[in-house]
Amino acid sequence: MTLQKGFLSVFCLTLIFQVLVLLFFVTGLLLTGKTFFLQEQNFLNWDAIHYQTIRDQGYSGFLVAFFPLFPFVWKLSHLGAWGISIANALIYMLSFSWIVTEFGICRREQFLLQSLPSMIFMFIPFTESLFFFCCTLILIGLHRDKISMAGIGFLLSSLCRPTTYVFLPAVLIVVFLCRKDMRSFWKQSMVFSFLLLLGLFITVWVHFYFTGKWFVFFEAQKGWNNSFRMPHFPLSSWAGNNIGRLDGTAFFCGMVAAGTCLYWIIGYLRGTQLRVSPEVLFSVCYLAGISLVILMFRGGSLFSLNRFVFATPFFLLAAHYFIRHQAFSLRHVIYVFFGVSLFWLLFGSYVHIQALLKFEALTLYMLLPFLIGNPNKWIARLSYTAFVTGNALLQAYFLFRFLGNQWVG
Repeated sequence: MTLQKGFLSVFCLTLIFQVLVLLFFVTGLLLTGKTFFLQEQNFLNWDAIHYQTIRDQGYSGFLVAFFPLFPFVWKLSHLGAWGISIANALIYMLSFSWIVTEFGICRREQFLLQSLPSMIFMFIPFTESLFFFCCTLILIGLHRDKISMAGIGFLLSSLCRPTTYVFLPAVLIVVFLCRKDMRSFWKQSMVFSFLLLLGLFITVWVHFYFTGKWFVFFEAQKGWNNSFRMPHFPLSSWAGNNIGRLDGTAFFCGMVAAGTCLYWIIGYLRGTQLRVSPEVLFSVCYLAGISLVILMFRGGSLFSLNRFVFATPFFLLAAHYFIRHQAFSLRHVIYVFFGVSLFWLLFGSYVHIQALLKFEALTLYMLLPFLIGNPNKWIARLSYTAFVTGNALLQAYFLFRFLGNQWVG
């Protein structure tokens, strides 16, 4: 695996940006008198404590809902909660820098994408950072047409999280639409499918090793109320409206991805030449697939969707593609405003004037990225600065919430 020129400078800028976010966070702790949030036990909230239990005691009960790669790596590292959080941060920043250099993402886009609030999951004892690295292997492998690199990424990622159900149809769509010939289609389909299913089988075997039961993961999902059913409206999430709006934003991006993916497939079937690279197509398919799976298997509760969407290299690559290939005029921005406002009806924005105003404030905030390419330099610069700074503050705030044992995703 080779890294392109400029990787070191990108990594340094990535590190500097995260240090600035950390300064925001520490300032908040000092102002609120909650510096005790930095104690090691505060990093072991929500999924982190479950991963620690698996690391120390293995699988039992509801813990079989979690996949084994991250707790296994944590166990091998002999690190505590602080140590694994620092290791996760380094894995993420190295992977992010690799993505930036590989795909020629400019510095302006780099800071915009790095500032996403859900990136706080890269700095705590969650599996997101390791999953980010595995998926980086997939995307760069697809970009370089290296089956071995992409295959390793598919195998490892299927040991991180239960994404085989999303990855398998996505990769079949990609290798079919982007095939050079039928031989390459069958070769890539068989290799990638085998490795995804192998990762799932290894996970099932690990669960069996500790519990003596096969396929307990699927039983555990029922215990977490994850089963196929029609969603209940209005859509919702955990921990109140603020996090609900964050997950709602992720769902909006997922639905845009679903529409884009459908548009590309229909165009291809009608004979239109596909003008999108395999890694971008796979990224868009993933965003669409994970959003639809969460919608249909959680009954309309979208909890955790923000980290499944935003805290991945798939969103970074898809966003990079649309920034580079879509030009938004003032008319387009107005269309987006009304479209997003209507979309919030799915989340009950109509129930109260306060709810409506908060959703409309979010809509205005979401419009900022569309104004970054505005011909007026002052509008473009102010929009960019406001969006990146706002995201960085939200990133610090969400880390504050997590260490205070409040739900983020």
